[in-house]
Amino acid sequence: MSSEGSQFVSLDKDGLHLLDVQEKKSVKLGLPFALPDKTEPVCVLHCNGMLCLTLEYSNSRFTKKQDNSLVILNPATNRFKFIPVVKPGQRSDVFGFGYDKFSDDYKIVTIIEGRTYIFKFKSNCWEESKPVPSHDFVFKYRAGGTVVDNNMYWIAYRSDKKENSILSFDFTKEEFQEQTLPINSRWKINSWLGVLRGEVCVIDHYPDLADDISVYAPQRSGPKIVRWDSSVWVRTRKALSLRGPIKIAAACVTGGGELVITLTGYKGHDRYGDKMLVYEAKDEKFREIRFENTSLRGVRCMCEYAKSSSFVSVSVDKPKTKC
Repeated sequence: MSSEGSQFVSLDKDGLHLLDVQEKKSVKLGLPFALPDKTEPVCVLHCNGMLCLTLEYSNSRFTKKQDNSLVILNPATNRFKFIPVVKPGQRSDVFGFGYDKFSDDYKIVTIIEGRTYIFKFKSNCWEESKPVPSHDFVFKYRAGGTVVDNNMYWIAYRSDKKENSILSFDFTKEEFQEQTLPINSRWKINSWLGVLRGEVCVIDHYPDLADDISVYAPQRSGPKIVRWDSSVWVRTRKALSLRGPIKIAAACVTGGGELVITLTGYKGHDRYGDKMLVYEAKDEKFREIRFENTSLRGVRCMCEYAKSSSFVSVSVDKPKTKC
């Protein structure tokens, strides 16, 4: 397996872990806060090696003394920066974290009741920005997006059209754009966004078709996606030597182009374990990657982790709620 982009991050109630697939090592990283005893996996976004972390609910508190819902953490230096909520008690629909290379500024974007708010690291505060194109977007995951180059991408359900689409946010223009999805991804199929050869890609899991997996790469006309080409098609049950249905908790593509999935195991309603598997295209088989005593919940692929060796040069003063 390629070493490029083969690092993952996993964050559960037992802590933050950096997973190196090639070395099969798990390193527990320090957190600037204590996780509550009973909490769902923390949502994780990443950009240039830095992590943007948030609990499952935006009004949760990291500690009794802090009333923050977001924290930026650089695992390479263990430096961090707390970011306050826009308004206390408000629950956001979705988060995005990215870098604007033209203004040389990191930004966080969130949507609250159809309104867009952007936190800019240089100004150290939230600003209200252009509204979402439609109030009919419903996001399945609050922090389930993918950042590629200068844009953040999410899969969102359009309740008015009764189908899924891609909503993207340009961190430079601070504008939204709606993009089409592959035809099969627009309805009730398990889909994830990833990065393939420096471009956003769509990973589809088809439970009704022997749990097969397809990876789609976009073909563009300018910034607009005009069609999707299927670059990988995995006969999953055959590759796993299984007959019955499977539960895929997450799927991604590493920087080296390998397909990695996390399987979730259940016995009745009780969860009993997860497995991380990498697809070997040559043999058409999945190979398990074992990490001892490490939770695989909330796994995110850190394709650009190794690129960042120091924290960005932003103020670590207490952020302002609004400019």
